[in-house]
Amino acid sequence: MANVGIEKTTFTLDVIGRFTCNADWEALAAISRPHARPFDIIVVGGGSFGPILAENVYFDDKTHSRRVLVLEAGPMVLPEHQQNLPVLGGDIEKLVRDVPWAADGKLNFAGLRVMLGGRSAFFGGWSPQLLDNAKHTEMPRDRWPDAVVTELKDTYLPRSAEQLAVDETNDFIFGPLHEVLRQRLADGIDGGKVDEAVPLDDLDLHLKIDPATPPAEQRLLRLEAPLAVQSKSPRPGFFPFNKFSTVPLIVRCAREAQFEIERLLNEDGTEGDDTKKRFMIVPRIVVTKLETSPAPNGEVRVAKIKARRREPNGNEVPVDFPVESGANVVIAMGTIESTRLVFDSFTNLSNVGSNLMAHLRSNVVIRIPRSSLLPNLPSELQSSALFMKGAHKFGDGTFGYYHLQITSAGLDNLTDDDHVELFMKVPDIDFYEDMIEADDQHVVITIRGIGEMESRNPASHIKRVSDSRVEVTIVPSARDEELWNALDTASDQVARVFAAGQQFEIRKPDGSWKTVPFGADLQEVTNLPLTFKDRQPGDRHIPGRRDRLGTTHHEAGGLHFGSDPATTVTDEHCRIRGVTNAYVAGPALFPTIGSPNPMLTGTAFARRLATHLIDTMPHHVPTVDPGFTLMFDGLTLGGWAMSTISGEPGRPGRFLVVDGALEGTHATGLGLLWYTTAMPLNYVLKLQWKRFRHEDNSGVLLRFPDPRTKGYRNTASVASHFGYEVQIDELGVGNPNGANKFRTGAIYNEDNQSFSLKPAKPAGEWNDYEIRVDGNRFTVFLNGQQVTDFTNTDPNRGQPANTHVGLQIHPGSRVAFRNVQMKTL
Repeated sequence: MANVGIEKTTFTLDVIGRFTCNADWEALAAISRPHARPFDIIVVGGGSFGPILAENVYFDDKTHSRRVLVLEAGPMVLPEHQQNLPVLGGDIEKLVRDVPWAADGKLNFAGLRVMLGGRSAFFGGWSPQLLDNAKHTEMPRDRWPDAVVTELKDTYLPRSAEQLAVDETNDFIFGPLHEVLRQRLADGIDGGKVDEAVPLDDLDLHLKIDPATPPAEQRLLRLEAPLAVQSKSPRPGFFPFNKFSTVPLIVRCAREAQFEIERLLNEDGTEGDDTKKRFMIVPRIVVTKLETSPAPNGEVRVAKIKARRREPNGNEVPVDFPVESGANVVIAMGTIESTRLVFDSFTNLSNVGSNLMAHLRSNVVIRIPRSSLLPNLPSELQSSALFMKGAHKFGDGTFGYYHLQITSAGLDNLTDDDHVELFMKVPDIDFYEDMIEADDQHVVITIRGIGEMESRNPASHIKRVSDSRVEVTIVPSARDEELWNALDTASDQVARVFAAGQQFEIRKPDGSWKTVPFGADLQEVTNLPLTFKDRQPGDRHIPGRRDRLGTTHHEAGGLHFGSDPATTVTDEHCRIRGVTNAYVAGPALFPTIGSPNPMLTGTAFARRLATHLIDTMPHHVPTVDPGFTLMFDGLTLGGWAMSTISGEPGRPGRFLVVDGALEGTHATGLGLLWYTTAMPLNYVLKLQWKRFRHEDNSGVLLRFPDPRTKGYRNTASVASHFGYEVQIDELGVGNPNGANKFRTGAIYNEDNQSFSLKPAKPAGEWNDYEIRVDGNRFTVFLNGQQVTDFTNTDPNRGQPANTHVGLQIHPGSRVAFRNVQMKTL
């Protein structure tokens, strides 16, 4: 099929979609050409966590050894988080919402957001870290292997916090309103007015702070909201990305991958294709099954990905993606869909679909009078965001954990501009309509409580009912109900802390406000008027207060990891047990859920898995022999420079770093990559090279001056005219064709040499060159055997002082080099 151009709609040209994404036939073509490499990592799911893993593989793979393909069921809809964009008309989420599983309607599943970036393009940004210290833990060691927890806490959680921008205080949340509410909450906790609040001194501070920050301020910083919002530039000259989503990660990878291969040319001189592109993402691909083949030790390996392409007209077309030997597949969809795919693909696994968890969630919206705050607060719209951790002790002495996400706005009447600003700043868009009720005499405060559900609850599970279809059941246990009550009590206590002894208002479902006496028990207020009003008769919820269990997007478990094969689906490295090359990313891995939004923990798991794949998948590491100095580190082109053709950029081609090697690209003019440090007078040069086709042509250039010093239009010609070339050409193209002086190992086109030429290894295999340059004598060894001995008698060529070595790009050919090293004689 032909490549897709930039498509037109009534209003737009789909430039971003076209240059970010590829069609499936483009991706398959990119691995089918003679010199192409297969995809090494195929990520199923381009929502919240697949792109994080893919981006980390792409940028941390310094040897450029792995090609990454991401398959996403939905299209590209937004370029970044919706709150970074203007207020969009209509319900964008509704357009991409899908619930592809069966469940009790009372759960009211929010379902998937089937698009690039998935739920990350809409989430509230709250990204707290799981609690784990000497007094409290949401990572119990009987479920979380200690070594994994150590890795997460020491490395991957801090790095993930930096990526999500929750490692620093939110510099857009500040000012008198924030300060007075933060201090009031701290005083309430310290004064015992919130019974189960974890004392501030028992919380870890995960923020980067100035060491000179006073201890009292450090205590208060433990109440700062961990919001995934970057509001200041990460470094000079760069823009902040604002609220985090994974869509910009996808765009960044696609852009960098394209920059890496720009100006490549095909053999026929036409514009380059995607053969060398290390990152590709294909939207509208619904993966239905991972087909397997036998592997050693009774295991299986994924050999093919079965999928359907969703056409814009609604048709679906079957499409398969091969999984070559050595490649890995990462399942990174939502928890329920990931579990569905495992059910459909691997029939003999134990524990799949068990340990399903979600979050308990309640909401309170109150309005306190300005008079209950400090006097002399400014009359300008201000906002605040705070976070409080709670721990409920059960009768058996164990704890259940929850937290409160607190947002507020007020101190002035809202203008039209303020509405836009609030839309962009309010962490939870669910509360936008509540926030705009703020005015100059009132402050609106939303209190969202989130609690963990008990793990290993046999009543909550995912079961396969047919191909591509599962049924989901979530039933709160008695412990869950007890924790939910404790969470609601804490919310009420915090509401009274903010009211500071005065009566306050609580919002009713119809949008009106009801005055509540300060001492009232909110739990017992008849028809408690709260934000959410989607309750149904028979729900096991306090009417109007508690969200139904399918609404949070926080499903976890189902493919839980751990060290015990008898009770887990995936191992400590997130690999599916019994499958050699299939891994899982996302909250489906969690053995317990804790109270935090899964974003930070899921990101840490994805980054950890990316590192594991980079470290364990085969890749070339440059080697250096004793006494030799490595000239190319296998990572960058540092210390090397590309020749130029005046007025014609791109014609000499270029070299890419591919799997720790320097790989020349197709060119329409002679090209040269030369080592910018002058060589010693006499030396031994060692390197490995391979050609991709039998007829490919290249060479190693020796003893030439700085190519920029001769005024040549094509600076590569300086190396040929003033130095010598050790030829790479099995055909020996020249005049006459096939003459020894034109063949591999010869000093190109020189008659005064002794030949013992040997054939090179077949195309695709690495050959060894050892080239000794001693005075005017040049000796060449191919694969350990001497093939040429040449003595230079030309006083104008190959002279030893201030000269360089280089690697040639010959028009129409492609050759790679690695392990380039030298030793002074």
